[in-house]
Order: sequence, then C-alpha cells, then structure tokens
Amino acid sequence: MSKYERLSRLLKIMTFIKAQRNLRRMDLARKCEVSVRTIQRDIDSLVYAGVPIFWSKGGYEIMPDFFMPPVNLSLEEAFHLVIATKTFSEGKEEIQQRAIESAISKVIARLPDETRCRLDQILDETWSEADGLRQMKSNPQESSMSFPQKSSAFG
Repeated sequence: MSKYERLSRLLKIMTFIKAQRNLRRMDLARKCEVSVRTIQRDIDSLVYAGVPIFWSKGGYEIMPDFFMPPVNLSLEEAFHLVIATKTFSEGKEEIQQRAIESAISKVIARLPDETRCRLDQILDETWSEADGLRQMKSNPQESSMSFPQKSSAFG
C-alpha cells in the first residue's frame, strides 16, 4: 500500500465521520474496504495528528468546530490581517513565528477563491523576496493595490 492510498483513506474516514454521525469501525472498514484493525490504526493516527475524533452514542464523531467555515473577509480586511500578523510576528522566536504563520495560513485558506487569488496578487506586488522570506517593499503604495468597495466585497 502506498502512502497516498493511506492518506486518501484517512481523508475518506474524516469525510465519512463528518457526513454521517455514529459510524462504527465496522461501518468504516466496509466503506473503505479494509479491516477493522486497519480502521482502528487509522483513527489512532488521526487522533495523534490532532483530529478531534471521539466515540459518542454508538459511533465516531468529529468535534463540530474542527472544520472552519468559510471566512467572509473583504479583500482589504484580509490584506490588513496578513500585514498586521507579519508585523506582529517580527522579532518573535521561530516557534512563535511558525505558529502565527500557520494560523494566518488557515484563515487565508478559507477565503473565497476569488478573494484569495486577488490577495496573493496584491501581496506579490507589495512584498519582495529576500533571503527566502517575504518582506515588505520599502514603499508598498507603489504597488497597484486596489480594494473593492465595501458594497462589492466578496462573501
């Protein structure tokens, strides 16, 4: 079995549990066409990875707030959130910077596709690459930043 098959099965298990509460190991094994023991190992791996799977009323469930809903930030709000986060994380220790970057990446990932793509364009215009790290250009006003008016914000 390849690592991709296992990853695919782990994602299927999460999807099945999220879509249908109270699935048992036997149900998941049948759906994934593997043994009950394999499902148990997979669930243990997901729990170890931080997925909040738990047994409740005869089957598995995932904590309802584990999956973030789409974030309805305007393009301007998203841009300023990224800039504020980067500014805040400057001078922090590496472990803190990684945690901050991970958190902001999760928020950005949940933006609508159009907003996320436009945000990437604006950030590319605003930041330059230096030593592998993005840094603010000396004069970000020189970029062609144009934010939609509030009435046309994505969401």
